[in-house]
Amino acid sequence: MPEFDIIKAMEEQDRADINRLEEKVEKNSSDISELRASTAALSVTLGRVDANVTDIGNKLDEQRQKPAKAMDAAMLAAVSAIVGAVLASLGATH
Repeated sequence: MPEFDIIKAMEEQDRADINRLEEKVEKNSSDISELRASTAALSVTLGRVDANVTDIGNKLDEQRQKPAKAMDAAMLAAVSAIVGAVLASLGATH
């Protein structure tokens, strides 16, 4: 009978080990599910951040172009005034 006691003890130990491993698998599965949900949420957030960065970049480009446009308008006005003055002085001398 001691052999049966040893076998019975081994079976109980095996069942305990199996239960412990199944609990670990369940915990890992739960952790993986949580990570998937977190990853999905981060992906959405990252998409929004990317869109905001693109928008900010576009606005920055627009701001950089404003001084150049103002300078172009000022140069056009100056050239027009000079040409007008030259034409006026030529018209006055004839």
